[in-house]
Amino acid sequence: MAVAYRAAGLDTNRAYRQTDAVVYQRAPTAANAPQPLTVSAEPMRTEKVSTWEVGYKALINGKLAIDGAYFSSHYTDLITPELVYQPLSATAGVSSLLTPTSYRTLLLNRNSPNDFFVRGPVSVSITASPGATRSAATSHIKSAWLPCATPVAMSATTGREHRSYNG
Repeated sequence: MAVAYRAAGLDTNRAYRQTDAVVYQRAPTAANAPQPLTVSAEPMRTEKVSTWEVGYKALINGKLAIDGAYFSSHYTDLITPELVYQPLSATAGVSSLLTPTSYRTLLLNRNSPNDFFVRGPVSVSITASPGATRSAATSHIKSAWLPCATPVAMSATTGREHRSYNG
């Protein structure tokens, strides 16, 4: 990691988050000027995940099948990609982000400082076999990896931000 960090010049030349730079590019005012990103040369940590799952499946009277499942995962040190813009000159100011030929785009893989919670999919299926007097089939599945704009809670023990993705 340290070799790549130095090879990209991140130890001597600042970089800016793409999401912050785009706001500045659309409206180049001092209020919109992005702050330089602090990039660390420390090695990445291994992602950690803690998951639990519960499910139930039954066949009632040989004709009615019920099946349901749910899971929850907690990710720590999730390795996430981040696009950054880096001026081509170490002495260039933030205004260099206004000219595309004055900066380069880098993709940094970093450990997220946030904890992520993924819940779902929730699925329930009820089916009746032929010969039953009534028939029904339903399924409800929620996608779980949709980003949310605001954190849900802050951990009192670790000080890490928690984000919850409920599909």
